[in-house]
Amino acid sequence: MPSVVLKKLTQIDDLTRSDHWYLEEGDSCLFFGEYTAHKGYDHSHCNQLIVNLKHPPAYRLAKPYVYRHKIKAINEIAAALVAAIQDEHIANLTFVPIPPSKAKSDPAYDARCTEILRRMANHTTRNIDVRELVIQTESTAPSHESDNRLKQEDLIPIYQIDEALTAPPPRELVIFDDMLTTGSHFKAMQHVLSQRFPGVPIHGIFVARRKPENPFEDEDEWQ
Repeated sequence: MPSVVLKKLTQIDDLTRSDHWYLEEGDSCLFFGEYTAHKGYDHSHCNQLIVNLKHPPAYRLAKPYVYRHKIKAINEIAAALVAAIQDEHIANLTFVPIPPSKAKSDPAYDARCTEILRRMANHTTRNIDVRELVIQTESTAPSHESDNRLKQEDLIPIYQIDEALTAPPPRELVIFDDMLTTGSHFKAMQHVLSQRFPGVPIHGIFVARRKPENPFEDEDEWQ
């Protein structure tokens, strides 16, 4: 069963959009909870979920006692997605995970968002369309480990549509990621998908939105 904090999706609105600078009015983005920056694992359940999700794939063998928390988080989020999305809407949706920071050829490739969506599909008898429509062609530094976050214009050239997965054409797209920070990854995905599927509605669903401890802490990203 999903935790209380994951039972309801909340819409990004005029009050919260300014925390995610790349988002524009009209962007349809929803989230379950808030990750509070610089507060650590014990601050909230959402902080715990995000920290557990970020455990690297190498932990599966090197630290299985830690990696089991990643699996538990994946299952909890998958169940929450099933519970939060109404039956009459889910049949029209194609869920697309945002690619991780590492390319698929990289040993550190972490398919946590894809795994969440696949387990979501396995949690229900409903027919859920999950496709890795966008792949990242080269590895980059993870946002949570870098002082220089990638901008939308940095990401668009390394995002590529997997043409083998484009049929049948999607009717409505949901971009899924664990964390909404500046919104640069969502906007880059939105751009690439809208170019390939013009006119198709695009939404974003996130496990958590990053709530800055200081609203101006990342303003240097715009310089």
